[in-house]
Amino acid sequence: MYLALDLGVKTGWARWEPGLSKPVSGVFDCGAKDKTGGYGGRSLSFYGWLLGKIESFGVTHLAIEDELAAISGKQMNRGNEQWQPAQHRLCEMAAVANQIPYQKIAMQTWRKHYLGRGQAPKGTRDSRAWFKQQAIGRGRLLGWEPKDDNEAEALGILDYFRATQSPSYALQTTDLFSRH
Repeated sequence: MYLALDLGVKTGWARWEPGLSKPVSGVFDCGAKDKTGGYGGRSLSFYGWLLGKIESFGVTHLAIEDELAAISGKQMNRGNEQWQPAQHRLCEMAAVANQIPYQKIAMQTWRKHYLGRGQAPKGTRDSRAWFKQQAIGRGRLLGWEPKDDNEAEALGILDYFRATQSPSYALQTTDLFSRH
């Protein structure tokens, strides 16, 4: 069973396993920082939630967006900029503790696969917003119902990861055999 995460204060998640006709997905709100201004409570909440998902879903593979791509100077909400490195460490800890493979996927890599491009079109005023809308639209085109961009991006990460793990699924995602 695959679990893909789009990390952030609002973490999008998507899971797939053989037998499902489409991925199951949602969003986990990691909540506010501690009253002291730290991330201890948020970290405990996220780690507990992640361990619960791993156990209840029977996760065999974990895929997340690579943090270097996420914090490499791209426009990002300040809360996420400080929170994502901690989330990456917590994901790694959960994967190691449960002896499951853990893969980081570059943002441009999954976007190129899922959306057909890793960069926004020239002249796009807000590329971040453009990509978020594209991810939501792509998910809906595939018959999935992402409620927001966090869930849609987790579905994109999952779609790419699934294509790398399953040659027969990868064939379905090419332009020649695409599902749209």
